Amino acid sequence: MSRYDNIPALDAKDDEPHTISVVVETPRHTRNKYAFNPKLDAFVLRHTLRLGMEWPCDFGFVPQTLNDDGDPVDVALFLDQHAFPGCVVRARLLGAIGMEQDGENNDRLVAASLPMSGTGLFTDDVRNLKDWPKKVVRDLEDFLDLYEREEGKKIKRTGVCQAKKALRLVHRGMKAWEKKSH
Repeated sequence: MSRYDNIPALDAKDDEPHTISVVVETPRHTRNKYAFNPKLDAFVLRHTLRLGMEWPCDFGFVPQTLNDDGDPVDVALFLDQHAFPGCVVRARLLGAIGMEQDGENNDRLVAASLPMSGTGLFTDDVRNLKDWPKKVVRDLEDFLDLYEREEGKKIKRTGVCQAKKALRLVHRGMKAWEKKSH
């Protein structure tokens, strides 16, 4: 059992119906890729990006979920200020970038930190990926594509979806996690 197994994947309220929990693995503006290893119950350095590349946003996972690759469902997380590995962030699910990695589904959710009292986030009014500038979404797709290819994986983009459809990916991941856990 991992220290994150007791954190619910969904944390929706009436005013925020697409709220998910995100465990940050890799902070924005670093070249290092960290990953949580549940067997060690620790974060490990998995990869270092080539010179000139850095993570464009925080990157993490939704606890209590599994994707087709056996890892938790991945999340690209936008915050005003980067977080740190292990930080749990309540976030608004905006959509997903569809990707197949070596023939397996490996979609990446896209989320933004929820507004917090006393702070004004650039994401306050963003509810779906369509609310973002198209360039931000394209740049994130291009980064993820390049990152996976740098690791020697074959990537196929399968499209972008909005929050409502992305929520189905979370539910599917929750069912897979529940099935494996019991």
